[in-house]
Amino acid sequence: MKILVSFCMSKSSLLDNLTLAWKGNFSIALFNPALKSHEKFYTTWNPANHKNDFWFLDWEDSPLSKLPMQEVVVLCTSGTTGYMREVVLTKEACRFNVQTIKQHLSLDESFNILGLPPLFHSFGLNICFFQALENKNNYLVFDKFSSAALEVTLKEQNRVLLPLVPQMIDVLSFEPLRDLEGVSIVGGDIVTAEHIKKLKHLFPKMKHTIGYGMTEAGPVITHTDFLDQPQSGLIGLPLPGVKTAVIDGVLHFSSPGQAKYLRDARNEWELVEKKFLSTGDMVKERNNQLYFQSRLKDVLKRKSETLFPREIELLIKENLGFKVDLRLSMKDSQLVLNVEGHLSVREWFILRKRCSELPSIFCPDLIESVTFKRNALGKIAS
Repeated sequence: MKILVSFCMSKSSLLDNLTLAWKGNFSIALFNPALKSHEKFYTTWNPANHKNDFWFLDWEDSPLSKLPMQEVVVLCTSGTTGYMREVVLTKEACRFNVQTIKQHLSLDESFNILGLPPLFHSFGLNICFFQALENKNNYLVFDKFSSAALEVTLKEQNRVLLPLVPQMIDVLSFEPLRDLEGVSIVGGDIVTAEHIKKLKHLFPKMKHTIGYGMTEAGPVITHTDFLDQPQSGLIGLPLPGVKTAVIDGVLHFSSPGQAKYLRDARNEWELVEKKFLSTGDMVKERNNQLYFQSRLKDVLKRKSETLFPREIELLIKENLGFKVDLRLSMKDSQLVLNVEGHLSVREWFILRKRCSELPSIFCPDLIESVTFKRNALGKIAS
């Protein structure tokens, strides 16, 4: 069996061969081009040192050679939450995720699907591109996202599936498109009420949803219904066929759409099909809905109290009146608020005042200006 391999950011140069591989007797391996800098990893997937955007690799010559041969899709986690993982999804698992999202959002052939997330990300590949292939939707290629390019494209559409991450919403700056219909999915990072309010303003006839998942889930775990009253941190409920359990505050899942094998730099391939997997995310249930609290590894201890930093960050940012990226951390027993953004003197004053109004256990000892590292979706690397 041949494997289509690419470390390419561009979608345009890849789509024809990716379509062939999906529909034919091929496997697929798509990776972030930034992973070329991991020499050992890159060499194992490109032993012949190809220079073009994609190549075909024999199964026996690939890192999959020790696994039973079957049609699979290989992706990588971002590595922002610990060790980077290689994730092997069967094509059947991918199709489960495609059809689950189609049914949940009532998608049909009239929807044009915007290819905004990168193809090496499960959001961009399964939810967008494979959705278009499986259900005969028109797929609109975006090799590079910008607010202006999105506006031009959307003005030519009647009904769309609009996949976004919060960082994309932050930079949207055009007049409302009052006649555009369709559905938006926002995922890939914490979604605030302000993000959904902005989408409802820009696209008043569209329906807006939040999806939560991870690469190991392919990526489908939970999803909201169409949102009337947006709430920060909301991730909805498990989708049909997905089983979840909250164990010691951490969300676990099992799904027909999850990975069959996983491995990271420390280990060999692990068979995880049908196993309950940890998301590593702390969640809470409120009014029969799940809400994200924090990554388990980001939970902080201060004066014997447990702090969920993402919740505190959302509290600080709520109705702040300007955009700013924040991350809380502990340094030498002090709670530090790390701030990224070009803030004016007035904005710094407002931010410091907001922090001073928090309960004392939440109030930072220090506020520092920083520049965050980010992954391919613009998500801050932990």
